[in-house]
Amino acid sequence: MKKIVHYIMCFAMAAGMFFNAGLTSRAADGTESGSNFTNLIVFAKFSGEEEFVDTVYGGSSVRKITDNSFNTAEYSVSDYFKTVSAGKLCINYVYLFHQGGSITLKNSRGYYAAYSENNQEGYKTAQECQSRMYELKLDWSNAINQAIDSGAEITNYDGSVTYNKADLDKDHDGKIDAITLIYKNTTQSNISVSRGAPLWNYRDYAYYVNITTENGDSLVSEDYVQLTTPYQNSSGGLQGYLYKDGQENLTTSLGAAIHETGHILGLNDLYNTQDEQPVYYMSVMAKHLSPVPQFISVKEQEALGWTGAEQLPVLTADGTYSLSASGTQDAGAVIGYKMNIPTKNKTLYLEYRNFGEFGNKYDSQVKKFYKADGSQVDAFNLKSGLVCYLAESDIRFPSNINCVAPRWNYEVLGGGNTKNDAALAQGEEKYITDKVCIRVTEVTPDRLTFEISGIGEEHIHTGGEATCVSGPVCEVCQQVYGEINASNHKHTELRGVKEPDSTQEGYTGDLYCTDCQQLIQQGTVIPKKCPDIIEGQDTQIDGNTTEAATFRSNALFADFIRVELDGVELRRDIDYTVESGSIIVRLMPEFLRTLAEGRHSIGIVSDGGTAVTTFNISRVVTPETTQPPEATKTPETTQPPEATKTPETTQPPEATKTPETTQPPEATQPPEATKTPETTQPPEATKTPETAQVPESVRIPVLRKEPTATPKPTATPKPTATPKPTEAPEPTATPKPESPQIPVTTATPATESATADPEQEVSQAGGQAMEQQRAGKAWLVTGGIILCMGIAAGGLWLQHHIVQEKRKNDEG
Repeated sequence: MKKIVHYIMCFAMAAGMFFNAGLTSRAADGTESGSNFTNLIVFAKFSGEEEFVDTVYGGSSVRKITDNSFNTAEYSVSDYFKTVSAGKLCINYVYLFHQGGSITLKNSRGYYAAYSENNQEGYKTAQECQSRMYELKLDWSNAINQAIDSGAEITNYDGSVTYNKADLDKDHDGKIDAITLIYKNTTQSNISVSRGAPLWNYRDYAYYVNITTENGDSLVSEDYVQLTTPYQNSSGGLQGYLYKDGQENLTTSLGAAIHETGHILGLNDLYNTQDEQPVYYMSVMAKHLSPVPQFISVKEQEALGWTGAEQLPVLTADGTYSLSASGTQDAGAVIGYKMNIPTKNKTLYLEYRNFGEFGNKYDSQVKKFYKADGSQVDAFNLKSGLVCYLAESDIRFPSNINCVAPRWNYEVLGGGNTKNDAALAQGEEKYITDKVCIRVTEVTPDRLTFEISGIGEEHIHTGGEATCVSGPVCEVCQQVYGEINASNHKHTELRGVKEPDSTQEGYTGDLYCTDCQQLIQQGTVIPKKCPDIIEGQDTQIDGNTTEAATFRSNALFADFIRVELDGVELRRDIDYTVESGSIIVRLMPEFLRTLAEGRHSIGIVSDGGTAVTTFNISRVVTPETTQPPEATKTPETTQPPEATKTPETTQPPEATKTPETTQPPEATQPPEATKTPETTQPPEATKTPETAQVPESVRIPVLRKEPTATPKPTATPKPTATPKPTEAPEPTATPKPESPQIPVTTATPATESATADPEQEVSQAGGQAMEQQRAGKAWLVTGGIILCMGIAAGGLWLQHHIVQEKRKNDEG
């Protein structure tokens, strides 16, 4: 046992070292070890194309450039979402390589492009385009599945770190968080790609990749992004295609990757199909800047749950307000305001965007980010200040894809077509409605102050619902008014819930309000569950067993009460023993041997109920214990022989009863009643059992150890001791001892034959069952009773006769 424990501990230490090494490698590689979202990157090339993941551009391979762009560079996709979410979203990009490189699709690139004279295999119709877009999903999905089946692992960009497949599902919903497909950069001049084509950069759904984790769980794909990334122009120049951060990490342009990843998170396009842009440069989901895109808007941050009520409060009254620049605030600082405009079913959102040097790293147009030749990237001319948005009030994720002016889901108020000048600077104002006006009073690099008027016009507060912690909110001005409703608990939870089992009671839990923390309803105790038999169910037991039968209940030993068999309580420590571990009952072998054959029910009773099961008793009959037919059939033994039944002999014959007259001595001797030749002849008494036909049950060796002492016919009755012969006129006729001795049954042939030769009878009666012995004893007792009755009757008769004779003599 000690060796086993030692091996387990060694294994655990080794596993821990391996796991920690994996985390260390990820941290050293610049990847977030505490990620809460995993995006799987898969490189793909079309049929007939050469491998490209290790192709070098500007001194770095494609795989390294890709990892810089998504994971590790100062400006990367992962860093963008960590920054804009204030650390709430940490994406880790991992990789799947097939034999160290990209997966290969079954069709050529031209097959998924539009038909032209230079591309004869392309699709020709819109329907064919949609069909091939679906076929492309199946193509790369099948290639990924085949790579997984062939043993491909999930690793970092160079394969030095391996991840568990379960890491692909960080939210544990059974789906891979996301997949990013990166196709080989286009080199064919005959391929053209337009918006909505199968090879366009877009996000979509595909449910065809299936991965089984190390724990046996199945993961399926859903969201994916596909990108075709150029690394150089047709002449081999890198300018305008590859960029460097301050650490000389080579990256691609990040705009498309960040925009499409925003779609995976739930954000929608803020332009329409005609490419009209009511938001434009104020969100990466509208017109993203390149090579480093700008922030998303405050409304979109709210939709993703990255901004709460403290950071985005509601304007309820006229006044002066201030807020921090987007992306530069401390935790909990106000970064925006909102106000409902019921008359328009719109919600006003306000935020401070600083596109200058001191803005956040993605909004700022003064970046330490460089082109391939080392020159700093170009800055966009974007005006800093207070940006005002109008959004549909009942839409969480606004989308303009199917909208047209002026009915936009989401728009920036003011500014030109690109909205680059839409922000309000210091001293500028804007009327949101004909009454509500906003004026910016002060602007610093990290803070902006404004005044708003027109909100607090007189009106009657209306609508809303009072709760246990707040009064109703006015539907017009969004201001809280009135009293709270202490009994209106909107958010509740159960606390202290405990499920019962066979060893402990449960509890339904107490109902609390999570807003005011009031106990609303107290829970109740749930009784223990009825225990079960967990050992000994439906056991087969030999009725001749010498071993105890074990039954175990899963109830607590402290709750034990008793054991029942077929509804009858058993005796502890006599019929059974009981010990802990839950409750272990052992039926004693001596008790088991007394049970009849067949099925029995045993119940182990405890406080929680009775655990019940059945068992079966069976016995195998062996030749040694089988009784011969003659021995088992003893109807004759139940009846004593005729010789033992002598009721007539117990009563004196009529001839002997002479109360009125005196008879001569001959009359007092009953000639026929005293003749019992069958019982009194010694030759007959000594005959063998077969000749005398004595029942087998009478031959009891215990009674024949002293055969000469059993029958004493002359010693049993002493009638001559009662009457005095001198007082009787004829004493010789009356007290003949032979008369009362006649009914003595101890001299019957059965008794005498049983005692004539004890050794022979013992050998013949060997092996008889206890039932035969009991029957023999019963008949001896019966014979004794009959003998006593005869003697008593004879004595009464003799006494009566003497009295009569004396009376006659006295009268005479």
